[in-house]
Amino acid sequence: MNQFNAAHAFLDWLHTRDITPDAVSQTDLDTWAVTAGAGHRHPIRGFFTWATHTSAMPRQLVLTPVKFTIGAAITQQQRLTLLRHYLTNQAQPLRERAAACLMLLYGQPISRIHRLHNNDLDLNSDAPTIRFGEPPTPIPEPIAGLLRDLAAAAPAEGWLFPGRHPGQPITYQTLHRNLRKLGFPLNQARVSALRQLVAQVPAPVIADALGIHHTTAARQAVNAGTTWSHYASGNHAPLPPRNPRARTRA
Repeated sequence: MNQFNAAHAFLDWLHTRDITPDAVSQTDLDTWAVTAGAGHRHPIRGFFTWATHTSAMPRQLVLTPVKFTIGAAITQQQRLTLLRHYLTNQAQPLRERAAACLMLLYGQPISRIHRLHNNDLDLNSDAPTIRFGEPPTPIPEPIAGLLRDLAAAAPAEGWLFPGRHPGQPITYQTLHRNLRKLGFPLNQARVSALRQLVAQVPAPVIADALGIHHTTAARQAVNAGTTWSHYASGNHAPLPPRNPRARTRA
């Protein structure tokens, strides 16, 4: 899913600049790489390899390798203060407040947030959920209330963050720019949220539930200094008690 979202965001970026994939220059690709960041450059490598090998894009293009760093994080107190601010500050746009809360609470990237659909939400049950991966993730109040307001303002059965053009979500670049204008610490907020989550729940579980790459979750678990490094996903039900009368035959 991350690879699909990254490829779609890249094609959207080209479309807004009237550039067709077969006419992409190295300068265009380098410009996109700088604006998109590592979060998009890593999952798009599969699409890039396919596109250049099939001549859908020029073969001579070179995608800058991604170099992962530990990443800066804000403190847990700063994260909670920001969460409270965006939950309660009604002077700021509802759309950007909701996006900030999703990043602060679930560590979601903008590439995922801007393409959330109303169908990804279940806000009418006693236990509201949002679907990033499997299983759906619970939404606590008052964030569920904030998302209800956002869903009510969006077209029925449409994008949760609708864009300027009918039937299209807000672009990655627009949402990124709007959050930057609010002074929101995009990378630090996401890193701190992920580290807090993997400190509480094993990284493979977080990766599946939030739809992020297992390597990303594991890397943040190491950076957070958790003790889940030997956790193995799968069935962890306790073994049945052993029958003391059983005998092993030679």
